[in-house]
Amino acid sequence: MYNFLKTLFELRKKKLTFVLWEDSFPDEPQSFSFFPNTLLRIFIVLCVALVVFVSTLFYITPLGNLLFNNEDAEIRQSVIQVTSRLMNLQDSLRVRDEQLENMKAILRSGVDTTFIVGPIRTTVSSTTLNNETSILNFSSPNYDFLREPEVSFNVNTRRAPVFPVQLPVSGILTQTYKTSIGHFGIDIAAEVGTTFRSIADGVVVSTEWTINYGYIIQVQHGDGYLSIFKHCQSPYKKTGDIIQKGDILGAVSDTGILSSGPHLHFELWHNGQPLNPINYIIN
Repeated sequence: MYNFLKTLFELRKKKLTFVLWEDSFPDEPQSFSFFPNTLLRIFIVLCVALVVFVSTLFYITPLGNLLFNNEDAEIRQSVIQVTSRLMNLQDSLRVRDEQLENMKAILRSGVDTTFIVGPIRTTVSSTTLNNETSILNFSSPNYDFLREPEVSFNVNTRRAPVFPVQLPVSGILTQTYKTSIGHFGIDIAAEVGTTFRSIADGVVVSTEWTINYGYIIQVQHGDGYLSIFKHCQSPYKKTGDIIQKGDILGAVSDTGILSSGPHLHFELWHNGQPLNPINYIIN
């Protein structure tokens, strides 16, 4: 067969005669004349036509998915677009997280109080408890006191606290009273959910929520004393409630972005001046 095709190729430009003999009729041969080039062109045209026909058949029928998968191209393009959007979203989230971390760092650098503190001007030592009261130069406090008519009907609210008193919650003292850094109270570490109590009779004057300290509970006592509790869970009392010494005010939590762990921040004020709570509690 190879030799036959080779001969046709070598004689492709000449006219050839193809003779056929049938075994049954050897005396009646049949002959055909042709040019190999013409035969080759016809063969190529037929092959091309066959390829076009099959391709068209696959393209316009469901069989086309075996050869031309347009859906895959569309899906691939969609995947590329989604991937690009996802990468952009990840970049946006990363930038947002960095901004939030920067904001938290700025807020954490603040002191655990709402006052602007100036230098200590004088120190007074008095009372049988050897209490030290620092008179400070600071801006007006944001703490609200009830008006006299609102508390005069109850004698307990006019009674001055009897010091020393127990800590409002059982725990470990982790931060002391330091005016040099603007920390006007003490921090008592305790488990989340541990209840704390009022140090004396009084009236609840505020139970507000702040992003820095969580719930802040303020209790006004007699003779100008005010106790303040920060980083609390939902308060058990509401503003205006008259309470007695030992009443449960709320529970310890880890709320507020300035909180470094579960603890209760306790402050004691007298006539607008901060006191060191350590000097007024039973050691």
